[in-house]
Amino acid sequence: MAFTAEHPVGIDVEPCSRSVPPAVVELLAPLAEHEALTAWTAYEAIAKADGRGIGLPIGHLTHIPGSARWRVTGGEEYAVVHRELMTDSLLAVAWNNETPPLLAIATVDGVSQSSTP
Repeated sequence: MAFTAEHPVGIDVEPCSRSVPPAVVELLAPLAEHEALTAWTAYEAIAKADGRGIGLPIGHLTHIPGSARWRVTGGEEYAVVHRELMTDSLLAVAWNNETPPLLAIATVDGVSQSSTP
């Protein structure tokens, strides 16, 4: 399946060493079952897939317990997967349909790794 405007994908990558500012941690508090950086990267990937970017209020995001799915208030449901990269970064990928995207991740040695989240 092709990923188009009907099936957008959002991606966020942050260094694992990044500290999430206290004000953002407070906004993420409803998502407290997740570590702050994991919740933040999920939010950013969903916000990009949703098309609103950081205009999507964090409070409009709800994690569906026991799953890798998140719901946007009054909107779509998104699947989000996280991968730690060899660059000591955290990758989050969000999509809003049942078919996960095929990812090609470049490695340090320049070889692409295909992966389905």
